Amino acid sequence: KCNNDDCSDNTNTIVATQLYDWYYAASFGLDSNGNAYIGVEDHDDGSSTDHLEFYACSNADCSASVHNELLTGPDTYYEMFTIAVGSDNFARIAVSDEANPVSFIRYIQCTNTDCSTKNNTVVDADETRHSYYVDLVLGANNNAYIAYSNQEGYKVAHCANIDCSSNNISVIDPDTVSDQMSIVLGTDGFPRISYTKVVSWPQFSLHYVQCTNADCSSRNSLNLDTD
Repeated sequence: KCNNDDCSDNTNTIVATQLYDWYYAASFGLDSNGNAYIGVEDHDDGSSTDHLEFYACSNADCSASVHNELLTGPDTYYEMFTIAVGSDNFARIAVSDEANPVSFIRYIQCTNTDCSTKNNTVVDADETRHSYYVDLVLGANNNAYIAYSNQEGYKVAHCANIDCSSNNISVIDPDTVSDQMSIVLGTDGFPRISYTKVVSWPQFSLHYVQCTNADCSSRNSLNLDTD
């Protein structure tokens, strides 16, 4: 927690020590009180089991927190996920569940502060076990927009309700050689997406998509640069 503008004065809190073998990925969001929700992937090498852990900080420097495990599974990886916070002050998590033999894009709607109660929805599935990057933004009604990629290409899921059990998915680019993705909402309430993809290793291209409707079935796409 930074205590001044340049963070030269700060409070560094160890929120947790490893429950298993190693931490890999992390994401966080802040509630309206400035307290953090932190997610972390914790992998158990001994059993090849992955765990998605969740910590709800009870104060600004997170010296007090409540922990819950959101997902766990053998021969699985949760290394791509992102957290947003709804107007109800509860967390939302979009996660790439790289299970064997089928991968999933999951949406977790926490229904209390520590996410001990939640709705866990499978938004999409990929039988080739390749769900890659994922990002998340919430609309004014708390319904999510999820940008992600799998073996069918780069996609956007527009959740039609709060737990995303009803959704519309659009493929914005059928290319399957995917890399990073990011999503925000424009002032019109429609998504804007940037992503990179592999052209021919080690060459990448940078793309921008302006969605002109909610599910991005109508859009303007631009290749900004190729390196």
